[in-house]
Amino acid sequence: MHILVYDADTTVFSDEKWLHFILSHIVRNSLKYFDKKEKTLEFFCESKEHSVLVHIKDNGCGIQASDLPRVFEKGFTGSLRQKKHSTGMGLYLARELCLKLGLSIEIFSKEGEYTEVIITLPLNTHEFKRGS
Repeated sequence: MHILVYDADTTVFSDEKWLHFILSHIVRNSLKYFDKKEKTLEFFCESKEHSVLVHIKDNGCGIQASDLPRVFEKGFTGSLRQKKHSTGMGLYLARELCLKLGLSIEIFSKEGEYTEVIITLPLNTHEFKRGS
């Protein structure tokens, strides 16, 4: 497995515990759905004027285009998913926590090629909401 981390030397403001929870669910999903011999997981940041976009991208099985609009729904596991331990709660909880923290979360994917999750975090404390 190749884990690539680059352009990640940036300070952002968020609740450390809940951000760790969000990122761990995204990484777990990536690991669960790898289907290639050469596995790659990338982490990188993109700076904007008032925010930082954190990208988490894998080269796993991807998500069917018809399923993408539903991946953040509670209990949704995807139409092609055969994993016995899938609950459909990980991305749902990640999105709910992002909303509570004032963060945004997006997902992009191409079936058979990749999945990329982008979380937008504020660069200053004025835009930060503390989790409860």
